[in-house]
Amino acid sequence: MLSFYYRSVSIPNVPRKEVWYNVCELVRGAQNARLRMQVDHGKLWHLRVGVGGDLIKDIKQGKFLSLHDLLRCETPEAESMLSAVEGKDRLVLSFILATSLLHLYQGPWLQKTWSNQDICFLVGSHRHVTLNLTTPFLTASCTDPASATGPIDFNQLHPYPSILALGILLLEISLNTIVKNNATDDEKQEGRHMTINTDWLVASRLFKDWIMGRRPGISNIIPEGLKVAVNACLDVDKIAELSLLADVEPVRQYIFTSIVVPLGTALSTTYNIPLEHLHEEVGKETWPQKPDLFDDYNNKHPLDQ
Repeated sequence: MLSFYYRSVSIPNVPRKEVWYNVCELVRGAQNARLRMQVDHGKLWHLRVGVGGDLIKDIKQGKFLSLHDLLRCETPEAESMLSAVEGKDRLVLSFILATSLLHLYQGPWLQKTWSNQDICFLVGSHRHVTLNLTTPFLTASCTDPASATGPIDFNQLHPYPSILALGILLLEISLNTIVKNNATDDEKQEGRHMTINTDWLVASRLFKDWIMGRRPGISNIIPEGLKVAVNACLDVDKIAELSLLADVEPVRQYIFTSIVVPLGTALSTTYNIPLEHLHEEVGKETWPQKPDLFDDYNNKHPLDQ
């Protein structure tokens, strides 16, 4: 089990060592214990392991449901499990996924783009009896990053598949739908086959319909920060200049300033949580009572519509 701490989070005074490379070896070495790491002043630190027995027991007792499971409807008339989740928790999950992409981008745990089948939630255990969207798990395998780097496909409209995948996840969480299931014949090759650009075409159309209020059953009351973040993930013209740079740092900066910060601002504005305390607050079960963000027609929200 792996826990990340941030500088603003109070943790016991334990020895630490800076991590330069090979995080996967640290994970493999922490058997039957909770591996603890700290992000401090732009560096990653390895802390002494903690007891992880309770969480390991939870995993053995419970079961994992993927985001795809939560989005799936058994029949056209049925509602998905995600439809019962408050907009607040959806925004928290979106922020967690965005910060996770920022921390793991170009690392050994991001050897492929994420989909709704890679984001999981533990339910049915002693401490996770019901679904909690704010404590997601990422399915990953540790590999050499170089082995996962394939050739650039110049037929792909979006130059950064990982950022596109995040945008699709944010849309699916917000709209309670599986993006690829909404593909039309015009967005497929010869009206039948999914192409490398189908997901981007569908996601762009769904996002435009959403902000224009053309999604039946979905409120167009959208937090401005969420709107900005999704647009930053999908707007190929805005992100095209980054593809001309070989350095990965401008891409990380783009993820932080254009995606993570707007989502964090949406959370802090709505729930009065200072940005520097977001990482502490998202794990708490008690939140200030506020209207839902974007899935409630009856409550008028003060944010941008």
